[in-house]
Amino acid sequence: MKLFHIVIIAASVAFLASSALGQVASGGQFELKQVVVGGGGATLSGGSFSMQTSTGEPAAGTNSTGLLLRVRAGFLQDEQIGPTSAGVSVSGRLLTADGFGVGNTPVFLTDMSGVRLRTISTSLGYYRFDDIAAGQTYLIEVPAKQLTFTPRLINLFDDNLNFDIVAEPSGN
Repeated sequence: MKLFHIVIIAASVAFLASSALGQVASGGQFELKQVVVGGGGATLSGGSFSMQTSTGEPAAGTNSTGLLLRVRAGFLQDEQIGPTSAGVSVSGRLLTADGFGVGNTPVFLTDMSGVRLRTISTSLGYYRFDDIAAGQTYLIEVPAKQLTFTPRLINLFDDNLNFDIVAEPSGN
């Protein structure tokens, strides 16, 4: 039994030492996306058993994930966390209940952490926000003096170029 523990410890040390060499690296003008975890391993034996080890092969042909790494057939690769696309745009028109453009009116776009962007609608009621982080939820508000616009939530995963905001009908 003592020999079995020594074998397990030796295999664990060999794996940890080799995995430290297979890290994804970047800096300066390069970024290394994949590293081959090659060779290594040994045949360990004693008493009535033996064990063959080889660095990286236990995961060959399968996907193993955890923390920031994804292992596939001996390759280590950094895990993509969060949106990776370039910024997206949201635009549309501010409209009265009758369908007329509402010009020269501020429009606010606020993310869930409280960062607030502002734009002004054109004379025909068009507004636009560019380079917005994708994959998040935003609140759009239009504080107009003579019209009431209900604040709206929007989930941005891609450009949304027809997000019209219509004022509440007046109570005349």
